[in-house]
Amino acid sequence: MITSIDDKRVSLRSSKSRDREDLLREVKEILSNEGKVLRFIEADGVAIEEEAFKALREIVMVNFISISVQELVMESLENSEKHLITIIDTMDKSACALDKKQADDAMTALIDAVEGICWQLETIYKLQILLSVEERERMDEEFEAHREALIDGLERTSEFMKERKHAEAAGIIREKINPSLDGLHSYIENLRSLAHGKAW
Repeated sequence: MITSIDDKRVSLRSSKSRDREDLLREVKEILSNEGKVLRFIEADGVAIEEEAFKALREIVMVNFISISVQELVMESLENSEKHLITIIDTMDKSACALDKKQADDAMTALIDAVEGICWQLETIYKLQILLSVEERERMDEEFEAHREALIDGLERTSEFMKERKHAEAAGIIREKINPSLDGLHSYIENLRSLAHGKAW
């Protein structure tokens, strides 16, 4: 098997091994020493994820494509901010639908928003790990407060909607959920400032 990292041929100890885990470990170790992480894999010219790579039996050429940790963090923060704006807009639509007693439309918007919020929280958690800043403990407390407020607000909204208390559900969205989402937006901006000032 011919192995490359970012289109450059490399000789790896594990390239002759049939254990893909060994190969991945060696590649990730090399990338880590260079301040990079694995982004995706090209196996015989086809872009695949790690799990698919592990399942492949016969490969002629494999190319491991990396991204610098700094670039990954900045790109993720930018995407996270854009995504959060969409989530807030979706929650506003859900509240407006509830005002009009359009429960089905409100539920559809709410489900979309919940999926987005789960992705957002997971992304922020990963960014916290990548940044590993000295202020981590204080910032974790701030993040946890927003996370708990969001979960509580979503649970209460769901309960009110089941009871067909549309006005109450809309109130929770406007008074608790969206302010918590705004707090997450400020938190992401703080992470961006920390990322800019970090010595990579």
